[in-house]
Amino acid sequence: MKTNLKALEDQILEKSCRICFSGEEDVTTINYEDKTKNIQKLKNPLISPCLCTGSSKYIHLECLQQWLSRSKTDYPYEECTTTIYKVSSCELCKARYPDQVNLNGEKYEIFYVERPRDIPYLILEVLGMPEGKNIKIIGVPRDRVIVLGRSEKSDLIIND
Repeated sequence: MKTNLKALEDQILEKSCRICFSGEEDVTTINYEDKTKNIQKLKNPLISPCLCTGSSKYIHLECLQQWLSRSKTDYPYEECTTTIYKVSSCELCKARYPDQVNLNGEKYEIFYVERPRDIPYLILEVLGMPEGKNIKIIGVPRDRVIVLGRSEKSDLIIND
């Protein structure tokens, strides 16, 4: 009986993802060149982004992003893409997920949005949504100036 309790305690104390049940040993690092030095950044860190405790405390970043993507819808327009996440909080403890987590001095984004690679862009978020996230990514062509404002002459009209 004591052996079974010891095995159970060891399993509880070991960090493991609540989705895929694998631990930190499955996380690999990638090296990338910064302008000043080589930096090691975890590819798929084990994080605790909400108020859950015990065996539900940890989740891999990619497991969480994949779970959140099931409630995500993209609406592409000419120079703008709106991404709406219907869910932005933990299904167990109901705590809202932060936009990013800081782990060992590195920042990891929880809500993944596709960004333009070849042009500058703006990211705007509609605040005040009771549940979910509404994120707009606006591409700005290099040869064009975009006017943001409230008037009808603005390229992007921002309502009150």
